[in-house]
Amino acid sequence: MADLQKNFTDCPTAKKAVHQLNSDLQTLDTQYNMLGDLAAKGERDDHNPECTKVSQSEAKIRTAKKHFKKVEKDIPAKENLPLEGDHSEKEPQTSELKLHSVFEDHYMQYDDLRNLPRSMDVFRKIEKDPVLWLQLPRPAATAGRVLEHSINTFQRLYSANKPMTFKFGLTHDASVRFHNRRFGYVTSKDPFDYMLVLYATSNSHGAAFLEAASSISQILTAQAVAADFGEEESAKRGISQWAKADVTHPERDAHRIMKKQKTKLDIPMGTIQCDGHQVPWISPESWLKYLIDKGLWPRLAGCESFDYAGSRENWTTFWEKYEKINPGFELFQMEGIDLSRTAACFIHGDEGRTLKKGGMLVTSLQSALGRGYDQKRVRVRGPNDRQLQANFAGHSFTTRFVVSTIPKTAYESQPEVFHAAIEHVAKSCSRLLQSGYVDKARNGELFRIVILGVKGDAPYLSKVAHFYRSYNTVAKRGEERGAPKGCCPYCLAGTTLCAAEEIGTSTPRWLSTVAVKLPWTREPSIIKYLMHDRADPASFFKSDIWHVFHLGFGRSWVCSVIQLLLPFLPCSNLEQKWDYLTDHYMRWCRANSKQSHISKVSAYLVSYGDAGGAMGNWHKGALTTNFCQWIVDLLGSEGRDPDGLLVKCREATFRVNSLFSMLYKAGAFLGESECAHVAEQGLRFLAVYAELALKMYRANRQYLFPLYPKLHIWHHLVLAVKQSGERNQSAINPTMWGCQMEEDTVGRASRLSRRVNIRRVASRTLERYLVSAYTAFSKAGLLS
Repeated sequence: MADLQKNFTDCPTAKKAVHQLNSDLQTLDTQYNMLGDLAAKGERDDHNPECTKVSQSEAKIRTAKKHFKKVEKDIPAKENLPLEGDHSEKEPQTSELKLHSVFEDHYMQYDDLRNLPRSMDVFRKIEKDPVLWLQLPRPAATAGRVLEHSINTFQRLYSANKPMTFKFGLTHDASVRFHNRRFGYVTSKDPFDYMLVLYATSNSHGAAFLEAASSISQILTAQAVAADFGEEESAKRGISQWAKADVTHPERDAHRIMKKQKTKLDIPMGTIQCDGHQVPWISPESWLKYLIDKGLWPRLAGCESFDYAGSRENWTTFWEKYEKINPGFELFQMEGIDLSRTAACFIHGDEGRTLKKGGMLVTSLQSALGRGYDQKRVRVRGPNDRQLQANFAGHSFTTRFVVSTIPKTAYESQPEVFHAAIEHVAKSCSRLLQSGYVDKARNGELFRIVILGVKGDAPYLSKVAHFYRSYNTVAKRGEERGAPKGCCPYCLAGTTLCAAEEIGTSTPRWLSTVAVKLPWTREPSIIKYLMHDRADPASFFKSDIWHVFHLGFGRSWVCSVIQLLLPFLPCSNLEQKWDYLTDHYMRWCRANSKQSHISKVSAYLVSYGDAGGAMGNWHKGALTTNFCQWIVDLLGSEGRDPDGLLVKCREATFRVNSLFSMLYKAGAFLGESECAHVAEQGLRFLAVYAELALKMYRANRQYLFPLYPKLHIWHHLVLAVKQSGERNQSAINPTMWGCQMEEDTVGRASRLSRRVNIRRVASRTLERYLVSAYTAFSKAGLLS
């Protein structure tokens, strides 16, 4: 080693070898000490066979010779360095790497990296390069472990090489980023000597998931930075408080510091008594007070902060349109309510996944109005166009306000904990309407909130409303012992009176049974305290069109169409057909700038051969959207079947794409022509689905185009738009009670819950949520 340090000072390979030898020696010392302890124990225990092996290993370590092989390789010349996306003549190609080198291929241990087509080239270039190092955390490491690994690795590197200039960054190809002759680190004005890869992930947002790291990693980082900056500079930068935090109680001290430094939303947390359990929560009243005090009330109407005039105009227009469509809503019978200062909101609930895949129920509030959709979907509006918009734009933490996060362990064996918590939310929301909140800064203006409904997926709605008629009470066999209960909370479809499978018509028999009979025997607690339509109480619970299609029968449609297409693909066997579909889909994604979300179109993915029905084995709504758009191109490029079924499939898929395109371009309310378009596309799609389901049943292929209860809910939504358009020349956009953004809120909150103590998961998750929400509010410019 002394020879290396003395005679090879300028050789990057020698520096790397010295660093590796030091690391190996430390490992050997650790193992030697451990073996010494075990050997002493063996002498005490009279050398059992295990200790004999230890003694033999110790002897090998003592007599082992340390040697290394010199690698005569230097950094390539500047003119031969690679450009991004290209290979220079001197850069080893994939085939050369495979033929002439033996590689460790550490990336194969990581499930997400192993299946990527670029992984082998990217990681083998790192292994072959003397100035690039690879030091990844263990496979399946949590966010905290990844950060802890990165911190410890950096501290060792800094201690061995200080003073040292360093930089942290992200890249899709380490070799290109380091050696590129236009922007590479090695060719910059102040060139770097080495690059160390600390973490690798299969997607572009993987690093963002490290936000759910443990608090101790933050404290350790602060201690390292404080030691580097010095006490005086650390105090100026606010680092010293973090560096002095107690690592034995990191979460407690972290939140104390953040509260003192005002880096979390200043909203008080409380507790509610739920069937003997103390459940932490942030009351809806606390949220309303915070939003008004910060001047954010106009944001609930889709306006800029402090635009109170625009807010009053929006809410006045909203309630005029809503009363025309739903005149039976109890709010319109109340006196003394200034509707221009009354916001319409929804309650949403859903389960996310916390530590060890346990459930966590996240309940939140959101406004019915917002700033539309992302800029790619929002139409250009004129300066005088005050069209009301749905609430889909912006960070979900700035538009959805979390009330509680309850672990499933608290209510799984005691369901009344869940229902008591919902009752507390309902009572608090009732006070938002009855009492409201007075803004003293605006001369005593009184602002109120009214809940229009509860939205969520079918399991949540069934649970919160005590439905005894829902998707899970559909008849499972042709003959049941008793009369079927039905499968719809809104009508009597699925009973002996009318069939839920009657989807190919605009005048089904079940239409006359809507709101005839309540779907519960126990009145939901949330109905007791909140305004609703007394003539149709079940309509208070809103079905989500996104769940119904993209995570429901839309998957069955895609899988059935693909299986119908398989015999007509230009391939000789089934395996080649899956490869053909995969290649076609990947090329389509690249051509249309879409994220593929999958690595292969497989038999398992499309439920091929599943006698229970083609359900589709994916759980990402965006993939359903991709498939529906891809299928139109796929069926247009392939040969037609003799019966013309694929032509009908292509036409129906085009129609459903057109329907959603219209909904996502429209405002919060649909105009008369938009209602007609949505109704026509939705009903014609159902007619084709019903026709194909009947043909497949007669061909003994009933597993294709299965008739699930969600088709019936889709029928309800489309007919509601049709009837409202004909009666009122307007209809509520069904996306108003869509849950895409709420799914994001639930996912983010659940990720935060995975890095806190399981015994205090509810309160700690809410505390972390307030910190993350503060960051989101700040970046959106909502905090002055």
